[in-house]
Amino acid sequence: MTTAATPLVHRMSIADVSPSRFRLALAAAIGLGVLIRTLHVLPTDFPLNDGGMFYAMVRDIQNAGYRLPDFTSYNGLKIPFAYPPLAFYAAAALDAVTPLSLFDVFRFLPLAATCLTVYAFSLLARAILSSRSVVVAAVFAFSLLPTTFTWPIMGGGLTRSVGFLFAILALQQSYLLYTRRSWRYVPLATLFCGLTVLSHLGTVPFLAFSIAFFFVARGRHWHGLVSSIVVALGTLAVSAPWWATILGRHGVDPFLAAKASGGSAFSTYASIRSFVVGLLNLMMGSTYEPMFPVLLTLTLVGVFIALAGGRYLLPAWWAVIVLTEHRAGAQLSSLPIAMLAGIGAVEALIPAVARARTNRGDMKAGATLQGGRKWWLLPSYRVPGGLPVLVLAFLVAYASLAALAPLKKGPSALVGAGRALESLAPEDRAAMRWVARKTSPASRFLVITGSGWEPKIVWAWGARSGWADDRVSEWFPVLAERTSVATVQGSEWFPGDAFAKSIHSYEAVQRCANWTSECLDEWSAEAGRTFTHVYVPKSLVAHKDPDFQCCQTLWASLEEDPRYQRVYDGPAAAIYARVS
Repeated sequence: MTTAATPLVHRMSIADVSPSRFRLALAAAIGLGVLIRTLHVLPTDFPLNDGGMFYAMVRDIQNAGYRLPDFTSYNGLKIPFAYPPLAFYAAAALDAVTPLSLFDVFRFLPLAATCLTVYAFSLLARAILSSRSVVVAAVFAFSLLPTTFTWPIMGGGLTRSVGFLFAILALQQSYLLYTRRSWRYVPLATLFCGLTVLSHLGTVPFLAFSIAFFFVARGRHWHGLVSSIVVALGTLAVSAPWWATILGRHGVDPFLAAKASGGSAFSTYASIRSFVVGLLNLMMGSTYEPMFPVLLTLTLVGVFIALAGGRYLLPAWWAVIVLTEHRAGAQLSSLPIAMLAGIGAVEALIPAVARARTNRGDMKAGATLQGGRKWWLLPSYRVPGGLPVLVLAFLVAYASLAALAPLKKGPSALVGAGRALESLAPEDRAAMRWVARKTSPASRFLVITGSGWEPKIVWAWGARSGWADDRVSEWFPVLAERTSVATVQGSEWFPGDAFAKSIHSYEAVQRCANWTSECLDEWSAEAGRTFTHVYVPKSLVAHKDPDFQCCQTLWASLEEDPRYQRVYDGPAAAIYARVS
């Protein structure tokens, strides 16, 4: 059996940084992470990217007198209200007791939770790594990794950010529980595990696999076994008010259906293919770095150092996450990636830079070099004592610029996550509010955004399959108060293969953006969905990229087709009513 002393993680015994400097450097690393995340949110007046369905669910809770509704009103589809509701109740309460509007809550609550994950990670890193220098470097890496904040700070990050925060805290308490063998860690481990279940269902498998991995690596003793059972039972008890209610109302079907939107690397053939391609694109996709992946490079160096030294915990944990997480693997694997990057920086980069000065001293001591030359005949040079600090400062500045790359708008934003980390354009919001005022509540809209055909930077910034970052389609049912017949969000809670069919239908109709109006007729017949209006953007105004044109062929065809009449013409979009 593995005992608590098993050297799966190198435990450096030297006090490499004084406690005062350690606290100062750690505060700087956390502060940098908070600053970068805040700079992405403050310039906007609307939630970043997605969150429309969650906004409707929060309103449903408020309209139900804070009782858990049976169904959500989103898009008029009677979607089972089976989503973990903790973050929704928090948002509803903040909307009620603070001056913030609910839109502001969707901006700032994910931001606050995402900033807190930086501090939570520092606690986890201190539990696993005992070198203060490595801890500081790891927290800097976590603060700068785009994977740690890209999706959590969005409007839809309302649940993702809170679930990730509680999962990190649960992992920290679980690791201490196994390594220190003390019952005092059981209550918080149980509480944080339960809150993770109540916040984000997609994070639960990651948490379960990671705790099981920690148990195999560090907790295979009697105390670890008994305490694990207690934590598992306690987690079920903490989350029971929610899952018991859902089972009583809807049975297991919503949970089985929701599993279709996640999955492991080997759950389907497509997942296997994506996993293999993901490995081949490792240098571009693991950290979402839009420029040279300096943090990923340090991570790979850290992997080699850890394996060479017999420290298998972090590399093995990274592998477990890659194998078990298909949808959010990039974000969740940031935990071991950041710690491995810290190892690479402290145990490889800094010694390599500092070695130049050491070699200079060795040459002086040797006096004579090969060929009889004297050391003082070599070209004179001086290595400043603070060179390692300067190198690290340069890398931090470089990674900070990369993490802020999405703030740059225009076509070059395609290099980063500029498209995903933007809000729904005011022009689109105005068009949707016009729909709410001027069209019949029975109207059914076909929203065309071109997301099914436009180029996607899949590995550079982890862009998903079109529908997940199509903010126009997701926010339309909320702001326009009308049904969007091709919107995917919410279909993951329907039984059978409804989710896969919904994605297929969405991608098929988005390809019509570059075809004529006959394409819409063919899609309607094939999908079995009718519509009364078509919402067509004139360009990608919502993506702040006016040079990247969308839907020009379709727009011109609708203008000429007598079956359609233009009823709205705004800067963002044109809306056509189907007259026959």
